[in-house]
Amino acid sequence: MFHRTKTTFVLLAFVYSAVLCAPVAEFNEQVGFSANGPAGGSATAGSNAHIQPKAILNALQQAARPGVDESVTTAEEDPQSASASSSYMPATPSTVAQEPTTSVAEQAQVTPTAVTSTSSASSSSLASSSTSSHVETTSSAPVSTTSSVPNPSLTALGGPRQTQMVMGYYPDWAVDSYPPEKIDFDQYDWVDFAFAEPGSDQGLYWDDDKRSPELLKRLTTAAHEKGSKVKLSIGGWAGSRFFSSAVSEEQARQRFVDAILRIYREVGLDGIDIDWEYPAKKGETGNEVSATDSANFLAFLRLLRKTLPAVAKISAATQSFPFASPEGLPMTNVTEFADELDWIVLMNYDVWGSSADKPGPNAPFLNYCGNSTQPEASALAGFKAWTAAGFPASKIVLGVPSYGYISRSNAQTLRQRSQHERKRHSSRRMQASRKVTRDDGLGVVHVVSEDGGDQVQFRDLVKQGVLVQSGPTSGIAHPNFVGGGGFLRQWDWCSQTPFLVSTQGQGQVISYDDPESLRMKSEFVKQTGMLGVNMFDVHGDSDNSDLTNAIMLGLGLDKKIRSD
Repeated sequence: MFHRTKTTFVLLAFVYSAVLCAPVAEFNEQVGFSANGPAGGSATAGSNAHIQPKAILNALQQAARPGVDESVTTAEEDPQSASASSSYMPATPSTVAQEPTTSVAEQAQVTPTAVTSTSSASSSSLASSSTSSHVETTSSAPVSTTSSVPNPSLTALGGPRQTQMVMGYYPDWAVDSYPPEKIDFDQYDWVDFAFAEPGSDQGLYWDDDKRSPELLKRLTTAAHEKGSKVKLSIGGWAGSRFFSSAVSEEQARQRFVDAILRIYREVGLDGIDIDWEYPAKKGETGNEVSATDSANFLAFLRLLRKTLPAVAKISAATQSFPFASPEGLPMTNVTEFADELDWIVLMNYDVWGSSADKPGPNAPFLNYCGNSTQPEASALAGFKAWTAAGFPASKIVLGVPSYGYISRSNAQTLRQRSQHERKRHSSRRMQASRKVTRDDGLGVVHVVSEDGGDQVQFRDLVKQGVLVQSGPTSGIAHPNFVGGGGFLRQWDWCSQTPFLVSTQGQGQVISYDDPESLRMKSEFVKQTGMLGVNMFDVHGDSDNSDLTNAIMLGLGLDKKIRSD
């Protein structure tokens, strides 16, 4: 917990020389951080720990305040295991840096001036594949946990404050266990149907050419009856093979747009979502790629905007950094894309996936420790990268996962310095998990996905007893969940996300998001003036809508929260 034991002027007194000569633990004590943070230099919290989301958000505000030089030390190598504690509040990991870092005010700068002053720098750093541990770091500042006026530097990019929206993807493969009529549309402003995909002839194709279009119609009818809106999402990880040729020249673009317009009118859609993974970058094996993809994509979006009805919404699902330039680097100016798109969904998930030796976070909120080999992949980094390239915060939606990854591992911490190739969500091939656990008769659960894969939904973790509701706690997203079935819930300090470790010899680690982490991310969305949150996917939430309720709580949409 943060304690206002000293005035905020203490911050101004801490310059590089002072901080780099003392352990972070001493720095914490001097500025009023709690001593209950991760012990022994670890970035892992104690058993079944929970934190106050407001504290870390206040810290982000302070870190982004112009003119305040706040230097901290960060862990260079992977964090070690932590001693257990019943609870903790945000505190800087007590590890001395191996080398100097830039100030947090510089690293977390998100003021409007960043649009012009950091574009080139962000391109080179985001494109780098080196293991530098200081590309992007955030740090807590000693602020009060009491409510305060949001820092203008965090909200300026969003323009006038707006009411955020709640969105979710509905995958066609979920229909058997979760028909579209089961969706609580009172909680969703928009639902994206996943997926159709472009063919080699620029037509639209489906997993099941007969069943999927009918399912889309059912979804749209059910949503409209409740006042929600529906977009068709085109592409996905395994559905982006022919995007490049579909937008490569004028006639191909016209055929593609005509096919989209036909299904738009036939179903009575409200918009189109383009999930091209990825323009000018290699995604799934076999995808077409061209250096001119991003320029052609813009031409396609202009034609699509001109062709669809004026009321139609057009969105794009994106990586955490802007579209690639012909040189393969993130573009430094995407304002022309912002002119055509109503919003983008920043896909903050599938960062590490499953790993046998070094499991990592699925959807990092921060690169707090500064030691990630994918520093561009956090939610904060994505926000900074897109706004620095000129995309308005008010047109950015944060994509969050309802699922986690199972790693066959005995690790006790999540590693930030991954040596594994980044993998994206193989969404089109993942099936609904009807059976996810195996009980040995002694109450010990072995988590298993239906197809033997490595993805597991939050719903299944709760249903099978791997996560157990512990009851409400004031100031934390309701309800809390702790580990069960031989699993211990831990908190990864560096990414600010939870994970489960097996304690009875199962040899499993599960990285995931829960109500606590999603509420924190949603509060970040609200305070930065972003448009909303989109969850992939709606059928992965629990029967009590625990994830969606936490999102709405973080966005300040309490009136929508289910009470049952």
